[in-house]
Amino acid sequence: MTEDMHDPILDAFTRRLAAVELLVPPKPPALPGSASGSKITVVGGMAVRPTGRVGSTSTRRNILAPVGLAAAVVIGLVGASLLAGGGTGPGTSPIPSPTSSPSTVPPSAPAGVVYQSVNFERPVAATLGDGWSRVADTNGELTFDLPITTGANPETGSVMIADLDLVSIDPCPASGIGGATQIWRPATPAVGPQHLMDWIESTSGVPHDPPKPVTIGGISGLETTLSPGVGSLQACAGTAYLGDLTSGRSLKIAENEATRIAAIVLGDRTILVVTDVPRAALFADFASKADQLIDTFDFAPTN
Repeated sequence: MTEDMHDPILDAFTRRLAAVELLVPPKPPALPGSASGSKITVVGGMAVRPTGRVGSTSTRRNILAPVGLAAAVVIGLVGASLLAGGGTGPGTSPIPSPTSSPSTVPPSAPAGVVYQSVNFERPVAATLGDGWSRVADTNGELTFDLPITTGANPETGSVMIADLDLVSIDPCPASGIGGATQIWRPATPAVGPQHLMDWIESTSGVPHDPPKPVTIGGISGLETTLSPGVGSLQACAGTAYLGDLTSGRSLKIAENEATRIAAIVLGDRTILVVTDVPRAALFADFASKADQLIDTFDFAPTN
């Protein structure tokens, strides 16, 4: 072949090679996480770069090769970027989110939203104020919690609606472990609240305030606040066991705690509304917040 002869196939290849040289920069773009160059995030196989244009968050650039060898080079570069950056396209493994598992997060509602019991044996509705969370809704118990203190060891107060099932025969066992119980069976349902207050006075051995009338959800009853000081339950190893609830939880109180027990009658059962704090010093402030919640209780809600 002489110098003045031209091969059209060779000429076409030369032109395409020149296009490739223009398309591929002398220094490849920096991959995500590198110290220099603009960041590249791969979204669905497309390169997305940040832009300084007002009102726009990103600009998509489709890298298109003319044909042939140019297309092969560009596809190879994009494929390398996907492997290095951990692509988000189909077939890739997403990075787990650091958020908490739903099972560890107590269910709650925004302030002012009415919570309707789901499992409690008596339908109850309550309007949750700011910060309150529902933590139990079982056949024999409906409990709401509210954080009281913050810090490394935050303290929480609670308001519980519960069905009284059993009372302790000996509320002050020397072992500090709850002992034998007996079925709570007042002479008639109507006298249940008064008989419970009498039992606390005569049998519990726990320091308490004189019972006083209370109305909860339009239902009259009686309530008392139990607050055993340090050393007052020494014979019980520091804890008094009052009884068991239908839910299976023990109704107990330890020294330096404060628990307010209100008793009302629903149907043929004695229902307790229990306000509890882990330290007696927290009770006065928490009780005012608890009263705001209790005042919203409705034991005959309409759907």
